[in-house]
Amino acid sequence: MKKIVFFAILAIVVLFSSSVYAQLDVGADLMSRYLWRGINQGNAAHFHPWASYTTGGFTAGVWGAYALDPNIGTEENDFSISYTHSLNKSNSVTMTLLDIYYGKLGGSFADFKEDTDPTFVDGDGYGGHTIEAAFEYSGLFHLLFAMNVYNDEDNSAYAELGYSLDVNGVGLYMHIGGSLGESTSWYGSGTYGTKEATITNVGLTARKNIEISDKFSLPISASWIWNPDLEESNIVLGVHF
Repeated sequence: MKKIVFFAILAIVVLFSSSVYAQLDVGADLMSRYLWRGINQGNAAHFHPWASYTTGGFTAGVWGAYALDPNIGTEENDFSISYTHSLNKSNSVTMTLLDIYYGKLGGSFADFKEDTDPTFVDGDGYGGHTIEAAFEYSGLFHLLFAMNVYNDEDNSAYAELGYSLDVNGVGLYMHIGGSLGESTSWYGSGTYGTKEATITNVGLTARKNIEISDKFSLPISASWIWNPDLEESNIVLGVHF
């Protein structure tokens, strides 16, 4: 864990030591459901605030998920550091380290220990943070590969293939993804998980800007997401600020 903290601090120093093309951005999303890689995170609407700081190819970001009904939803805040390299005008690759923290699981935010029980319920408590490393390609299509590298006994891994297009001013994104192997608690329901490579996330998202006035438009999205492993289908509406 000390190595992870060291590299995170080093990346932050690099981020803030250069002001070339620096950009600070903030926003929020209101979603009728929070679906993460095909997994329903609670039958409640969720609010997702976020902020990012970019300089050169480096980006540091924070992202949250808060259920409007905390009794049936989740509470999450994530911290990320990424680097994007442009291959040409329309193709790029991104490498990301993501720190995932679920407050409702009982682990203290200051608890960085590595837990040995992937069901989150052992006697000494769940270590508060899980680290994911991810690689993305964006261009003619979208490719994502992500793996938990800290605080997940299974080193749960996920891959997704997607394709984007525009139809009469409506942006469409279709995708298929799933767990790449055994995952006791990350890519299933409760402690069910997956035992082998399994498709968990098939979907189509449509996104459009609704013109409110000459100077303001409101982006909205609608998604159909099917998890064939859990035999669940959801339609999600989102408003993006």
